[in-house]
Amino acid sequence: MKRLSAPDRTREELRALIDGNLGTATGRSDLVHLALRLIVEEALEGEVADAVGRECQATRQTAPPTP
Repeated sequence: MKRLSAPDRTREELRALIDGNLGTATGRSDLVHLALRLIVEEALEGEVADAVGRECQATRQTAPPTP
């Protein structure tokens, strides 16, 4: 099973919510909450990539296993 990043999981939750019940007040509230979470996760992921100098997921997938 492929590991998803936090922003990818949040995007999936957003898609599921949009496909489901946006007609309710709680649905709209959940949409705003998930959208804000996605923005924060992407910002943090970008900061980490800048600080480390590379993207975390790409390195994990291409790095050889440690003996």
